[in-house]
Amino acid sequence: MKFQVYGVQLGQKMSWNITLNLDIDLMYWYEQGIKELVVIGSLMSIGHAMAYRDSLDKGKESRLVERSLLFWKSRESGVKYTFARNDVFSIRVTYQGFNHILLKYEEWKQEIIPFVEGKQLLLEEIITLLKKHHTSPHLTSTIELSNYLQVGYLLNEINISSGVSAPQSNHTILTPLLVCHRCGSTEKVMIQPCASCGEHCATCESCITMGRSKTCTPLIHFSASELAIQDHSLDLPSFTLQLSPHQEHIANHAVWFANSKEFKELLIWAVTGAGKTEMIFPVVYNALKRGNRILLASPRKDVIKELSPRFRSAFPGVAIVSLYGGSEEKWNRGQLYLATTHQTMRFVQFFDLVIVDEMDAFPYHNDTMLEFVVKRALKEEGKMIFMTATPSNKWLDRVQRKEIDSVILPIRYHHHPLPVPQIERIPKKEKVIFQANPDELIRRFIDEVKVQKGQAFIFIANVRDIPIWTKKLKQWFPDETIAGVYASDRGRDEKVEAFRNGEIQFLVTTTIMERGVTIPNVHVLVIGAESTIFDEATLVQIAGRVGRSANYPTGIVWFLAEYKTNAMLKAKKQIERMNRLAKGI
Repeated sequence: MKFQVYGVQLGQKMSWNITLNLDIDLMYWYEQGIKELVVIGSLMSIGHAMAYRDSLDKGKESRLVERSLLFWKSRESGVKYTFARNDVFSIRVTYQGFNHILLKYEEWKQEIIPFVEGKQLLLEEIITLLKKHHTSPHLTSTIELSNYLQVGYLLNEINISSGVSAPQSNHTILTPLLVCHRCGSTEKVMIQPCASCGEHCATCESCITMGRSKTCTPLIHFSASELAIQDHSLDLPSFTLQLSPHQEHIANHAVWFANSKEFKELLIWAVTGAGKTEMIFPVVYNALKRGNRILLASPRKDVIKELSPRFRSAFPGVAIVSLYGGSEEKWNRGQLYLATTHQTMRFVQFFDLVIVDEMDAFPYHNDTMLEFVVKRALKEEGKMIFMTATPSNKWLDRVQRKEIDSVILPIRYHHHPLPVPQIERIPKKEKVIFQANPDELIRRFIDEVKVQKGQAFIFIANVRDIPIWTKKLKQWFPDETIAGVYASDRGRDEKVEAFRNGEIQFLVTTTIMERGVTIPNVHVLVIGAESTIFDEATLVQIAGRVGRSANYPTGIVWFLAEYKTNAMLKAKKQIERMNRLAKGI
């Protein structure tokens, strides 16, 4: 799609706008009583049109346009002007018919709103959506779509921007002046010739997995406050929630926080297996009763897939949408959304309450882009709740400075202590893997799990080593059901489900399984725990896989390493500290 830039005199100031179809704007301004528009005739990509409009608003190009307009008006007088554009002209506003196009726009709006309210989408996504869900020519036509988008833009119900800001003439390399308007990134914006627009175009590499955001790609934001059909408080069934007194204290505090004006953010620091999900049911319930929209975001797809049935069971009368890579609910409309942090990129100021679960997990942890898009999904007056078992020093410092509210729960719901890791020395794992027989510690672990009729996660640091260790463990223990899984494994979902169902006894995996998958009688072995990928927070989470069930509150947690690291010692110390705090309450 190509855009034009034009100006309209509003009082003493010239206001500059962009348009997909000048005829629509002529009809609109006729209704506003405007007599004349100043038009830049050249067609531009959305990014370059925005950049030129902004330069006109700042007065940088306005003198040139004024000279060009004078030249156009006096072109038959013989007066010549140097340094003038030859594509500037004025046009009399005599067009009627805006009310007719407005009626068609309202019809289109009601059709599309359930799919797009509160979202910002690339133009290609909108076209794909319309083709998938509509067959009416006036709803799917590119020309009609341009008209309706322009009407919404003029009414301030739709915002149109470029995916990435436009490179300037002196931009030849990666520059922080370029920003992706979808994800906010400035770091991975690359300039390259573009086959689509024929110009030098900037492309964002940070969010490319969500679709290609470019200078010439329109990014459309549908305002929820203006376009959304009015939500009404639902008559929710009152469910009976079995919370321990300690859980109830956290739950009540979260409800108080959501209703108060004292803080905007709350940190819930609760040990692994404390029952965080159940503790937030009351605050979600109260928000739903008020007709609020709620987002529960987590960095991991597995977490969303596990939480989805639990929330659907707890809130059967609520429209719940689960969003993650490969989800079939991408265009569903709901009141409660469960989404990976990447999926929040499509929402802008849509939610009244945002809850971030597992905030310390990859890829959200220390990712400024994901932190930005999750916060942007919240309304200005909204509230955020962050949940973690392993808060970073940055967050603890914020608590100390009283920038955020906080509450801590050092005890699991079943009141049993956290299993404390046992740290054991083994030879180099590269040496162990080539032994004909298993290391004695590995053999003891396998035997102990079998005695307890349990299952086990076997954590390995590197993805490339998963097939090697899986094959070797099968050779050492041919009678056991052993499988390996990693993030890009095509059979990942099937293997995880088989592990849940007890069809696999030993699952060799990476840190993708450090959280999100709960197995009742599970044990943990970390081989090569000295690897830097196993930091303090990761090891605490890995140990936290064990003992979560009231029926199986204890279990084996072994860290096998060539040498001890600070991360291992700190993880063990943190777990022991939480157990001491738990004794105190």
